[in-house]
Amino acid sequence: MQDTSPIADTPPNSTQTQTENFFGWKNVALLFGVYMFAVGFVYYSFNVIFPEMVTNMGWSRGDASWAQTIHGLLYGVFVPLAAVSTNKWGARATIVTGIIVLIVGCILLGTVTTSITAWILIWGVVMSFGFALGGVIPIQTTIAHWFENQRATAIGVVMTAAGVGGFIAQPLFTWIMEDFGGWQAGWLSASAFAITAIILALLVVNKPADRGQHPDGILHSEESKKAQRANSKIYKTEDFWSLKEALRTPTLWLLIVLSLG
Repeated sequence: MQDTSPIADTPPNSTQTQTENFFGWKNVALLFGVYMFAVGFVYYSFNVIFPEMVTNMGWSRGDASWAQTIHGLLYGVFVPLAAVSTNKWGARATIVTGIIVLIVGCILLGTVTTSITAWILIWGVVMSFGFALGGVIPIQTTIAHWFENQRATAIGVVMTAAGVGGFIAQPLFTWIMEDFGGWQAGWLSASAFAITAIILALLVVNKPADRGQHPDGILHSEESKKAQRANSKIYKTEDFWSLKEALRTPTLWLLIVLSLG
């Protein structure tokens, strides 16, 4: 009887399909939850909690808003560190570390934040570091490992999670603050949602090889890979660029400048 199992020998030009129990889409679901709870809920809770904090503490809104300005600036500084961490320790470890920082930050905001200086330091520095490590870079890296042909679809699905979480967070945190103790309860609730994100993150698998699988659930021959690249609507380089090499290219700096707009 002919062996038709996935481990059977295949000709060098053939394509071997490995669709059974492909973990890639499960990873997408997990990362959707991580991004929704860690970014959609925690980050967008700021829009609801911050005005209540300013009013309750008697702060100047202009002075308190420096926290968000510093947050945005330092987030850009911390993102390269997230990339280094992802390359060195893996996406899952980076995400988990970032969310732990977010949990600590939310607890501090809800318990010991009694001055505008503490608010600026925690939201501006601590939380921006947590969002950088637990956000886009390690999540998209994980998806890039798991998908080639369907990468754009997978990334698009996960990136909608922030919007979904933000849509839910606005009325949810308004209700929490009204019924459970003001802005402090809001930040403590945000830490609880971040704990949910960390539980999901622990189930994420970094690469297909970690489960003996392949991107898209398919093992392609070299010939089929070349054919896919030739027919692709986007350019896919076969070259590996180190950071030093990339920094020497004007294209990278042009992209950086455009991203600042």
